[in-house]
Amino acid sequence: MHTISTAVHVSHLDAMTGYGVLVRPLLSGDIASPVMGPSLHAADWDAMIRHLGRLGWEPIEDDEVDDLPLCVGVTADGCEVVALHGREPILDDPDPEQLAEAEAVLRGLAGMG
Repeated sequence: MHTISTAVHVSHLDAMTGYGVLVRPLLSGDIASPVMGPSLHAADWDAMIRHLGRLGWEPIEDDEVDDLPLCVGVTADGCEVVALHGREPILDDPDPEQLAEAEAVLRGLAGMG
């Protein structure tokens, strides 16, 4: 497992299975830009997604709502958690047990219980 943090976002990645999660901050903590730019959360989201992209990771898109990342849960303190996909996992075809184990570890790391 590998963890990457930016100013307000945290991602947890499992390179073996190619599955990861990204914890988004609470909306109440966002700070508007003083000069017509993106808010703190928006700018940090963009920075995290660019960094993850360079590492071969991207958000999984929600099948029901275009251009939105797939929300897989909420942390104990109310932060949204979205799913990530690694484009080149170490295992070509992880079995269900490996995926379940990775998901359980990632949920714990993200604070989802």
